[in-house]
Amino acid sequence: MNGSYVNNYAEALFELSCEQDCLEQTFEELGVLAEVFNQNPDLIKFFNLPTVEWPEKEQVIIDAFKDKLSGLTYNFLSVVALKGRSGGFCEIYSAFKDLYNQKMNILEVTVSTAEPMSDRIKEKLIQKLSLISGKNIALREKTDKSILGGIVLSYNNTVLSGSIKDRLDKLKAQIDSIVV
Repeated sequence: MNGSYVNNYAEALFELSCEQDCLEQTFEELGVLAEVFNQNPDLIKFFNLPTVEWPEKEQVIIDAFKDKLSGLTYNFLSVVALKGRSGGFCEIYSAFKDLYNQKMNILEVTVSTAEPMSDRIKEKLIQKLSLISGKNIALREKTDKSILGGIVLSYNNTVLSGSIKDRLDKLKAQIDSIVV
């Protein structure tokens, strides 16, 4: 995707949402739309078909979304479809989400464990990460049995691993380097 139009669309919608004091609502609605597009890739293909005229595309938007979205989000979706940018909708949402997280001081952290964490452990982890980062933590949990135990944290293109698998891999590498 052409990153410039993605960022331009995201920034314009973000600024309008802030001006109209509906940032939270717009963020939630964009998330729902991104999920709809992710689950229905044929919808994006439909909006990008040059053989389908705008009135037909507009009718699909009206039927599917008119009474389910705020005016701002609905109009934004219509502009994106009209301009043939539906294929970049999820990237626009991602750029909008980055702006939203920055404004709301949110750090998204993915935590991977071999077994699901208890609520008490999750809460302690969130508190500790918040204290260290100075940000509000949005924690996403993943279960990955291959790590055997321990924890792997991912955020902002950073991965911190305290998994048993990584420790065993390092130990194996040390042994392999010693044994001839």
